[in-house]
Amino acid sequence: MNRQNKETRPYLDENISKKDFLDFYWLKVELQDFCRKKGMRTSGAKTEIAERIIHYLKTGERPQAVKSKTVPVHAAQQKKEASMSLETVIEANFKCT
Repeated sequence: MNRQNKETRPYLDENISKKDFLDFYWLKVELQDFCRKKGMRTSGAKTEIAERIIHYLKTGERPQAVKSKTVPVHAAQQKKEASMSLETVIEANFKCT
């Protein structure tokens, strides 16, 4: 059986349409390579990387990097200063981390 209408996968570059991008399966490595060439972040889950590419294809703009969540200094100091002794009263809702 010879398939004449066989769809070929398009090349993943800035000229690909959003529809073509969504219609085909891409390896994470391919998505990361695209992002690397466009100066975008390459880290994260495959779905996150694909969302960055979709944003780029829609707008032509690189998505802004999301700031990582950091522990406030005062919270980190409180944990460091907190210590237990034989006299420490353990409350009912105590959670050990």
